[in-house]
Amino acid sequence: MSPPETLYDKVIAASGLSEVFARGTIKRACSRVGVNAETMSPTELARALGAIEQALTVFLPADQKDSRMAAIRALSR
Repeated sequence: MSPPETLYDKVIAASGLSEVFARGTIKRACSRVGVNAETMSPTELARALGAIEQALTVFLPADQKDSRMAAIRALSR
């Protein structure tokens, strides 16, 4: 039986980046605003959205980044 999917796993999947690359990118973005990505709550994810968006801007074209951020924002509700 596999472990339950965490919010962190869902953000990684929604990011559009490869899983290996997204793990570090999302973790660092969350860390910059004092959020532990591996244990974050939806409220903590909301606090990290700006940092995550900034990180994705480096790797994704604007249209992809916008749609990926919409999916990640939905996870913070």
